[in-house]
Amino acid sequence: MIGFGGDIRKLGDIDGQSIWDALVTNSPSPRSEILHNIDPIDNVSSLRRGDLKLITGNLTTGLETWSGKAVLEDMSKPPSMDEWVFKNGSTVRDILRKMRLYLPQAADTWRKGSEVKCDGTANDCNSLHAPCLYNITADPCEMNNIADRHPDEVESMLNIIRVYERQAVMPQFQYPDPHGDPMCHGFAYVPWKDPEHITNCPFFKK
Repeated sequence: MIGFGGDIRKLGDIDGQSIWDALVTNSPSPRSEILHNIDPIDNVSSLRRGDLKLITGNLTTGLETWSGKAVLEDMSKPPSMDEWVFKNGSTVRDILRKMRLYLPQAADTWRKGSEVKCDGTANDCNSLHAPCLYNITADPCEMNNIADRHPDEVESMLNIIRVYERQAVMPQFQYPDPHGDPMCHGFAYVPWKDPEHITNCPFFKK
């Protein structure tokens, strides 16, 4: 809202935080906590506070283990991701450049600088039996579970998750509609039940 010249005081009493200054000046964010996930159906949650990330719950889908293999290493990628993303232009990028608020100075440099390199060692996190805690600044690949060394931090972060759980609204779970699959709509997420998007999806078998 600040970016469009609005007055955030008109938003009333909300629990959000403005990170506009951090975005345009590359200064530290005022936010110290991020709720990565809270899932009452699968009973799994994750919270970051400062350098620490806590994972707790029932990771029944195989996410509790990681082979150490980079996710994208087997994928073919264009020489320049920025050129591919912006091949048809970008109105937002053009506006930011006119305002001198577009941070990347050269193509792909920010992407390469944000990549995390891991050594390929497998990691196990059995968060169903006990929460896992990682210092993701020093250990971005989440190899070393330090929960046993910081029980007070673990309990404090679990309490924060419990507060979120008390405020959360139960999901209104519905079975997925295969007609909404992006493959049916040129790999785009669309309101597939609207008349203009109804299609005989070639990937959907009745």
